[in-house]
Amino acid sequence: TLFRSQGFVQIKVNRSKIKNNEEYDVYKSGSGSIDFRYNWWGSASGPDSGKIYGNINYSNWTGEENFHDPVIIVPGIMGSWEWIGGKKIDPIFRTYERLKEIFNINDYDLGQDLFTFPYQWRDSNIQNAQLLKDKIDEVKQATNWPKVDLLVHSMGGLLAREYVESNYYQNDIDQLVTLGTPHKGSPKSYLIWDGGSVHPPSVNPLDIPEEFMSLYFSFEAKKNGYANIFDYVQNRPMESVRELLPTYDYLFDISSNSMRNYPNDYPTNPFLENLNLAENIEKLKDIEFTNIIGKLDNAESTITKIRVEDYAGGDGLWEHGYPENYDSLFGDHGLDLGEGDGTVPLVSAQSIDSDTQIITDIKHTDLPSDTAEVVYEIITGDYPQNTVNYAKIAKILLFFVYSPVDIQVIAPDGQRAGKNFETGEILDEIEGAFYTGSDTNMEFLTIPNPQDGEYKILTQGTGEGEYRIEVSQLTENESGEVYESEAEINGAATEGQEEETIIEVQGDEIIAQNEDINIDSIIDEVRGYGSDMITKKEKKHLLNKLKRIQRYFNRLEKIEENEKIKDKAKKRIV
Repeated sequence: TLFRSQGFVQIKVNRSKIKNNEEYDVYKSGSGSIDFRYNWWGSASGPDSGKIYGNINYSNWTGEENFHDPVIIVPGIMGSWEWIGGKKIDPIFRTYERLKEIFNINDYDLGQDLFTFPYQWRDSNIQNAQLLKDKIDEVKQATNWPKVDLLVHSMGGLLAREYVESNYYQNDIDQLVTLGTPHKGSPKSYLIWDGGSVHPPSVNPLDIPEEFMSLYFSFEAKKNGYANIFDYVQNRPMESVRELLPTYDYLFDISSNSMRNYPNDYPTNPFLENLNLAENIEKLKDIEFTNIIGKLDNAESTITKIRVEDYAGGDGLWEHGYPENYDSLFGDHGLDLGEGDGTVPLVSAQSIDSDTQIITDIKHTDLPSDTAEVVYEIITGDYPQNTVNYAKIAKILLFFVYSPVDIQVIAPDGQRAGKNFETGEILDEIEGAFYTGSDTNMEFLTIPNPQDGEYKILTQGTGEGEYRIEVSQLTENESGEVYESEAEINGAATEGQEEETIIEVQGDEIIAQNEDINIDSIIDEVRGYGSDMITKKEKKHLLNKLKRIQRYFNRLEKIEENEKIKDKAKKRIV
């Protein structure tokens, strides 16, 4: 590389192979030093000083002929989780596991030249970009190497761009590969930011992770004392959600029958506006930039436009417009669909110039896993010799803990996950299970692809008072529809005291065997739905209530001595 400064030419030759020269490897006359660090000189012991002439800095060299830059994987929103006092990259759905393993079994070693960057995804990308700089500094120092390659998914691409386009960028990224990054935002984030809704209540999500996102946001909001998801996102505030809002026209005003012009009457996104300034994007040209995009065969897979009208709720929601019939049972809920990966519209994903653009028929959450071989070839120039596969998560069991208790789960085969009440350590015997640990305010546990049978739920009191555990199972069928079954465990905790409850998994249903059901109160609530025109959200709530009654009746059927109770229950249900 030649650098011209104040009339002088500065020469830098790094990360190259210099060998098999008959007389000199490098010859320099005149004054001044030139930079020849981080090269391969034909031997692990470095260059032959007798074949170097002049003032040449070769103080660092690689001991491997087939060297490569260290790789750092940067996840997207909800791709990092607190775990034993630190953070872990998506241990719930293992979105990045296959990508990581493809590199790990093909000449990369985790912790040596392959790294992950989990971060606090609720915070601003501006703040996290500074932490990314620190991570890159740490990797450069540990590997004694001047540059890294970044593999980034979704919002992680915006985080990486913020670092590259900042005034503190250190010219230390060689290759950047973005996977499904919303370079101009995603309209789906409007639903969360303006209405506290991950998706319309009456619309099945594209996949289990999206339904999990809705459940988890609600859990986290309640645990942190917020009234609902909207209150939490707005008043924490969750800046990352705002920084995913589009910076182009996507709201259609029903009253004027026309598109609004951004930024008028839109929730604005100063972060993306600045990121996409021409002078900032120009800084990406010094990096080998590959942009991988998802474009599903279904041309109507992704929210691209939202039809809005004035909101009369008076509760602070939908300040910039309520999606037409959003909560109704029928219709499209004010959402116009178009091309994209199910989350990021095609127009946003491909809105930036790159050295290489690759379009794939892969949905947003699957991009890191399903493009792993392609990404490896982009980074190394060679197709991976070894590969690995992971079973799709078609079902997941969730336990959200509301203190004062800690939790341990024993699967039907006797394997355990959660807290070891004897040692205080984390049990991880159930394959793929994730437990946050008991030292976090957001204590929860997940089990992917749970086997059918009885699960023992052990609790240990950490104080005095009422506790509850919300249990959900999400099951995705072959057409992509997600079914949720839910139960609740309640009790009174005494510090140090243990209790046991049984949860039974039967296909796509879960049953809490000690579930306290008051049939009269449930039926009274059901009778409150006096109109045929109930929303899908209300219908879902109603069906869940009826299922609880059915579970109660099914349990009574197994107990012969409760014939009178059973008959009474049956009459009430009818």
